[in-house]
Amino acid sequence: MKVKTEGKRIHKEAAIRTQEENHQCLSLIHAIRNFQLLCETVQKYGIDIQKFLTAEKIKSQLPLYYSQVREKYERTDLLTVQVTFTPLLESVLSLSSSDIGKLVTMNGSTLSIPGLRKPTKECQVEKVETFDVNISGNIPYSGITILPRDRVMLVDMNNSQCILLNNSHKVVTTYKLTEKPCDICVVGDEEVAVSMYKQKIIQILSVRDDVISPVRTITTKYECYGIAAAGNGEMVVVGDCGSNKYCWSLIRDGREVSYSDQYDSSSGFQYIALNNSKTRVYVSVSITNSLLCFNMEGKKQYTYSPDNLKCPLGVAVDRDDNIYVLGYISHNIHQLSPEGCILQVITTGVPQYPWAISFDNSRDTFIITNYSEGTKLHIYQLK
Repeated sequence: MKVKTEGKRIHKEAAIRTQEENHQCLSLIHAIRNFQLLCETVQKYGIDIQKFLTAEKIKSQLPLYYSQVREKYERTDLLTVQVTFTPLLESVLSLSSSDIGKLVTMNGSTLSIPGLRKPTKECQVEKVETFDVNISGNIPYSGITILPRDRVMLVDMNNSQCILLNNSHKVVTTYKLTEKPCDICVVGDEEVAVSMYKQKIIQILSVRDDVISPVRTITTKYECYGIAAAGNGEMVVVGDCGSNKYCWSLIRDGREVSYSDQYDSSSGFQYIALNNSKTRVYVSVSITNSLLCFNMEGKKQYTYSPDNLKCPLGVAVDRDDNIYVLGYISHNIHQLSPEGCILQVITTGVPQYPWAISFDNSRDTFIITNYSEGTKLHIYQLK
């Protein structure tokens, strides 16, 4: 199943590259056909000087087109897929090795299939580190996200600020916000989005060169709480619609363009996440002890609401599209399949009142914040 999924990903990337190459080839074909049409027209209707100038122009440009056509031809390759496994597959599954199989092309070159870990239901979740980010008293952080280069950014609701940590989890800088924030997500290599519910705005901040600076603000129709990146600069955000109704909205080009079906709730602190293909949205609803799953058209797909999940807050997705929901009152982490089936309930090493979560899929790790220990953050590893 893992190989099939990774094969589909590689095929999709190759198909996109092939499509781009195809568009470039079509452009070359049109350019050469235009040259042919120009030659035929000038030959038929032009005077001698026009024929001479046209011939000289084409002669000077033909080598460029010839080299481009030759380059495209030499780079064209028929790809066949052949998956071969090294011996002792069971032992390989316990490693993070890329030497588990390969894609073999017609010209003999190979593409590695990234390493597999054990199926998630067999994975152990182990706490590997705890560190303290105490710069303003024992205040819990309501939102967390992992930036490129292993940096971490937190939102401090009580002190209305963002905190940037380096890859050693040391404070680099802080940034004062105009209002209390709720959540944060990465929307680009150098930008983050912060939801500020009372002002009904999303603040876009630059973190270039480890300096935090404002970029722009986005006004939302409703009070906005949990926020998550949807790719290509888009994001989804949970909103309070009033009259004990909530929904999530998709934000594109700085404005809300679509909404989910409304659902009953009287709790403001709700968090949101998307699967890796950005086709499903997961929302934690603390007042009803539920996790809701929607498609991107805003239609609810299922509800997860077991007895041992109390006041769910932070929600995130790993690289296999499994879902992690923090039980704030139940003091646990629920690990679910993409279809909402329970895989395991994690209690070992989980602090009381876990709050926000962020996944680093490149390392199979996640970080959570919590209320009971205030400024302490906990890192967990999937093994």
